[in-house]
Amino acid sequence: PKPTGDIIPPATPTGLGVADVPSDQGTALRLSWAANTEGDLKDYGVYRATFTGALATKVLRTFVASPGTTHQDASVVPDTTYYYQIIARDTSENESGGATRSAPRQTGLIHAAV
Repeated sequence: PKPTGDIIPPATPTGLGVADVPSDQGTALRLSWAANTEGDLKDYGVYRATFTGALATKVLRTFVASPGTTHQDASVVPDTTYYYQIIARDTSENESGGATRSAPRQTGLIHAAV
């Protein structure tokens, strides 16, 4: 259950970037973002989809505990477009809006859009 009292969500994470992991044969992407500054920040949720509308369904990939600001997705398939969203969550389970970035499909390897 969600704790009572705090109803203010953390700020939306900023600076989300997605980059190919060198020498991985196109099977991993590294996500990074700027750290939030809230004192009660608990973690960040990482979501992934293969089409833009799917992010609305909030299928969680993983949580990254604060103060972490990176995640390596080692289960990507070459020639596939991925869309990522990062949310911040505080100790009262309030969630921020999502920061979104796509990693477009490339032949053979996956490269990040910036």
